[in-house]
Parts: sequence; C-alpha cells; structure tokens
Amino acid sequence: MENAAGRWNLAPRRLKAGRHYPGTWQEFIAWFATETGCHDYLGDLRWHDGFVCPLCEEVGGHRTGMRWWCPSCRRWSSVTTRTSVQQTHVTLQTWLLAVWLMSSDKRGVSATFLASSLGIDYRTAWHILHKVRLTFSQEDRDPLTGLVEIDEMYLGGQDLGNNRRGRSLATKACVVIACECKRGKVIGRIRMGRLEDSTHTSLEPWMQRHVEKGSAIHTDGHSGYVNLKTLGYRHIVTSMTQSPHPAHVVFPRVHTIASLSKRWILGTHHGGIHPQYLDPYMDEFVFRFNRRHSWSRGLVFYRVLQGLLERDAYVTRPQVHRVPLPKPATTGTQASGALKTSKRKQDAANQKLVEDELFTWAELDDTEAPPTPFSPLSELPSSEPVR
Repeated sequence: MENAAGRWNLAPRRLKAGRHYPGTWQEFIAWFATETGCHDYLGDLRWHDGFVCPLCEEVGGHRTGMRWWCPSCRRWSSVTTRTSVQQTHVTLQTWLLAVWLMSSDKRGVSATFLASSLGIDYRTAWHILHKVRLTFSQEDRDPLTGLVEIDEMYLGGQDLGNNRRGRSLATKACVVIACECKRGKVIGRIRMGRLEDSTHTSLEPWMQRHVEKGSAIHTDGHSGYVNLKTLGYRHIVTSMTQSPHPAHVVFPRVHTIASLSKRWILGTHHGGIHPQYLDPYMDEFVFRFNRRHSWSRGLVFYRVLQGLLERDAYVTRPQVHRVPLPKPATTGTQASGALKTSKRKQDAANQKLVEDELFTWAELDDTEAPPTPFSPLSELPSSEPVR
C-alpha cells in the first residue's frame, strides 16, 4: 500500500524479497532505474509511518519534488538529512548500487574496484565504503552466550630489522577474537576488536561488553584472563605449554577466524588498510561472517540501508597504508602428500577428543568435580598464569 513517502510500504513486519527489498539484480535495476525511485524507496524505509522532520522531530509535512517542508520549524529537508548520506554530491542511484555491490558479494569489494565499476573517484568510493562500514558497529549487538572461545591475533608481521616475534612489536595491531562454540567444530556468532594491548585492563572491558555474564570462556593461560571468574564468568584454561596438542587443535575456531580475516584483508583489500581504520574493517568482517548463512543477499542490502539512514557519520579523508602480514614459512624440504594427510587426520581426531571434553567441562556446575582422567584442559589458579 502506498503511503505519504512513496509507493512501498516498508513498515517493520515479515520482510519478503520482491516486496520489501530487491531479491535479484533484475529487480534492483527495475526498482532503482530513476533518482525519484531511489528517493521514494529510501523515504519509505526511513518514514514508513509518515514523514517526521529530521530537524525538529515533528510529525507531518508536505513534499515538493524530492524535498520536504516542515510547517513547525519552517525548514526544508530531504530523505538524506542527518544521515550518513547527508550533503553527498553523489546520486542516490550510485549510493544504492554501491551498497548492493558491497552487500551482495560475500567477499566484499575494495575502493579501487568500486571506483572503476561506478566510474567515480577513488576517494569518493573510499568514503562511500567507509560510511557503510560504520553502520556495521558491534557495540549495539547482543552479547555472545554459552561456551565462548577467546584469543588474540596480531596483524602486521615482523618488524623490519628486528626478527623478534610476539606482543612487544610496535608495528603490530592487537586484535581480540571471540567465537561462540557449537558442537561439531561449528562456529556461531563472532566478535572482533582492536585493543591497545593484551593486558587485563584492555581485555576485561571488551569481554564485559561482548560476552554475557555467566558464560563459559575458554582461553589459554595468558595473564590477561586471570580475573574472569571474579567478573562472573566460568573460566576454562588450557595451558599451551602443558598441552600435548598444538594451538589450532585446542582453539580451532579462533584460529579459523584469524586465518579467514587475514586472507580477506590480503585477498579483497590487498593489505591496503591503514591502522587508523582497522576497526571498521573488522566490523565489516564480523558483519559478513555472522550473516554467511543468510538466505537472501537482498535482505542484507535492506539492513545496510537501514543503518545508513539511522547513523549520522563523519569520515575523515582516507590514508592508504599497507599493513604487512606475515608470510607462511617455507622449508627446504616439503612433506609428502601422504604425511600431510596423515597429520590432518590425527589433528582432527585429537580436536574431536579435546572438544568433547571441553563441552563436558562447560556443562559442569562449579560444585561438581572435573572429569577424569587428566586432560590437557585444566583450570589453573589465577595466581599461576602459564602461557
């Protein structure tokens, strides 16, 4: 039913492809063939119950062309007023096409690809993509629950002229990863965030925002996690110095996310990410991964547009700087295919055993005794952190 803003009725209800959002590329072309069609759609998406002045928040007004007049404050406004698209010099068709390309491809798009595809300047393409990324913020999402696996990774590789590895390098960015654990090595929702360092003063506030209290958190023996029990979490610790299994067997989910995120940065963006803008890129990766099973890419397009119309974002000029990522180590002699296959099978078998015991520990009450016999998973006293 047509309302005051246009010909779509986009009131919150059961959303259907072809009615509330384009389900295919052909529908996208038909819906947004003109600038007026784009304006009508965004108007219905923002004011599905009727026009509300974005300047004084009074209800009611009349439309002239693609502008709205508010009799209360006696000012003109448009569908982009006080949104991320405000005062843009790019047509709404270009904006919607950029959002469609960004949301329909699971790998995402780079600013260079978008600029060449739409025939716009690189900086314009960068600003469009970055404003869209700001709508992917993880701060207003529901916290993770159940059994949660947490670890850190470091983006940046080795410091030139210094062969040291670890947390002490100033050229690296510390990124913490949290994954909901499902049986069968299945990864639920994830959260990622860049921290100043990996100490408990940085880790604890981040975990309190993104992990629900009472959840079971599985970490290594890093000293930054020693106070989790006092914060209301059930803490399961695996000391990697005492575990007979490698880290990718004991923490398979965070290692998978770390590998996928690095490959995404190198593959889609070719490592061209300035450390200043790393947070929005991590938000984009989390947004895409958590919606990897979405049955309709058009619904993702709909949600991104909602975020654009709700957020008034200011973006500074882009600074492109390549963050070098560590290259895989190579050896003089490569293992044969049979040995590699055998090692993968052995790791999978060990990972299944570790996972079964991990879920057993997570389901136990604090009053129950830990399972026997001894396992590489052991709760360590907070006074004895072991890495």
